[in-house]
This record gives sequence, structure tokens and C-alpha cells, in this order.
Amino acid sequence: MSIKLTPIEKIIINAQQNRARMTLCESVQNLILVLTEIENMKRLPRDSVPYDPSVVAAALKEEKEIVKTLCNIADLWEIQDGVSA
Repeated sequence: MSIKLTPIEKIIINAQQNRARMTLCESVQNLILVLTEIENMKRLPRDSVPYDPSVVAAALKEEKEIVKTLCNIADLWEIQDGVSA
């Protein structure tokens, strides 16, 4: 037995889902910006002034976590909506 939602309930749920999707999209965009910054940092010559091995090591660790997070989001999106990323 399934529960039928009223049109108002559907509107409320859609509004909540749309806000959540927009928040997720903004978070994904921010993660991609960080990945871009890490890529730019990795291209710095080792003898340049801003190069710091400890910062590079931390950035590489962060890069792995970001990629893992984005892959998890893509997997969940595919399961939820059938979207293949």
C-alpha cells in the first residue's frame, strides 16, 4: 500500500529536493576548484618560491580524498536517478 501525496506535499518535497541538489552542486563545484588549485600547485617547479614539500604532500592527500568523495557522489547519483557519470 503506497501513500499518495497531495499536490501541496509534492511541491514542498520538490522544493526541498531542489534546494538540496543546488547545495550539492555548489559543493561539487567547490571541490573541483580545489582540485584545479592542486593541479596548478603540482605544476610549480620545485625551485620556485611558493613550493613547499609539506604543503604539496598535504594537497596530494586532499586530492585523493576529493576524488574519492566525487566518485561516491557519482555512484550515489547513478543509484538514485539512474544517471551514469
